[in-house]
Amino acid sequence: MSSPDLRRDYFTNRLVIIAAEDSKTKASAKKTGRGVKSQVTPKNCQFCPGNEDKTPAADLVLVNRGGTLAKLSDEPGDYVKGWAVRAFLNKFPAVTPDAPRTYSDPPLYSEPAVGYHYIVVMTPKHTIDLSEIDEDQWVNVLTTVQDKSRWLYSKKNVSYVAIFLNHGPDAGASIEHPHLQMMSLPILPPSIDQEARFVQKSLRERGVCPMGEVLEKEEQGPRLIANAENFLVLAPWASVHRYEFWVFPKPHQTSFLKVTQRQLGELANILRLSLKALAKTLNNPSFNLVIHTSPEKKTSKQLHWHLEIYPRLFRRAGLDRGMGIYVNTVPPERAAEELRKTIQILSEKKP
Repeated sequence: MSSPDLRRDYFTNRLVIIAAEDSKTKASAKKTGRGVKSQVTPKNCQFCPGNEDKTPAADLVLVNRGGTLAKLSDEPGDYVKGWAVRAFLNKFPAVTPDAPRTYSDPPLYSEPAVGYHYIVVMTPKHTIDLSEIDEDQWVNVLTTVQDKSRWLYSKKNVSYVAIFLNHGPDAGASIEHPHLQMMSLPILPPSIDQEARFVQKSLRERGVCPMGEVLEKEEQGPRLIANAENFLVLAPWASVHRYEFWVFPKPHQTSFLKVTQRQLGELANILRLSLKALAKTLNNPSFNLVIHTSPEKKTSKQLHWHLEIYPRLFRRAGLDRGMGIYVNTVPPERAAEELRKTIQILSEKKP
């Protein structure tokens, strides 16, 4: 077994100890993917077709009519039927446009959590797993996220729109029906701010996007998972999570909202294959998916947008939580090799 390796993240000062595992550790790591089991029947699920009255009215509903997508909205007491994707306000929001306008100064600083918290139901099918959603449906979902993001950025007090997906109980999902969340925030999230500062410093001093440099280096390296015309999937050098992977556009592209419809199709396919490979490799683990994209209102805070997927295979310990130094016992090179092989097998099969 090789010696542990202390690695630094591409763009931040975050430290990760990569401790190469033996075969016993590797087997144990895989068993932690316990699979996501169905707990609620479609009859009782508030996100299922026929239960639209159990959620707030949807102000964006995608309906497939003869091969053409129509963008509709619910009316009071009249809910759109036959939908492909629904977007509506969360009944239990973390932020709200009606938050009391109260502030306090340091050291007990606070400000109102003003914003909109949306749920996007990704499919009418309750029992389908995220890894089973097909390319066309992923395009529907990604299109909805783009449209809803543009609307949210048109509102006041919106500095950033956070887009994230929790899959499985270990990832924080309280409802198993496939869905993601969108939350407008009055401030820029620290992780986005830190990435943007790093990118802008490099662009200002060297005229080069550092994320683009990373892609050039990783495209031929051992952490490459999948390579498409416009997108690349990799296991990051200093992976915090076992089997963590990122999806990047190859050209320098600052915002997810700038992805074209043709590119969305390619992104949907590579995302579908990557998530299916993750499910097969780790017995359908819980995971989080987050989009890192530039804020639309702060042109000085631009980054190279990308998707990050974090499998939730183990609990954090004291070194992680207290010191900010993470330990990953599955080297990203080995994770990439396993996921890459699975994707190759899936790609050779007929859809």
